[in-house]
Amino acid sequence: MRQVRLQSTKLYNDPGNPRWFAPAFTTFLFVLFGGALFISLTGTLDQMTERDCRLGVQAACEELQR
Repeated sequence: MRQVRLQSTKLYNDPGNPRWFAPAFTTFLFVLFGGALFISLTGTLDQMTERDCRLGVQAACEELQR
C-alpha cells in the first residue's frame, strides 16, 4: 500500500505571508462584519421605533424621548 502525504493549504503555512497575517486578517474581518451588523440593526430598530411612534404607540414615543 502506498502512503500519500497531504500538504496543508492554510494561510498560516503560506511562506509569502508573515505568521501574524492570517490571524490579523481574520480579526479584521470579524470586527468589520460585526460593526456592519451592529450599525444596520440599530438603524433598522430606530426606524421601526419612529414608525411605531408616528402610528400612535405610546411606548415607542417614550423610548424615543430617552
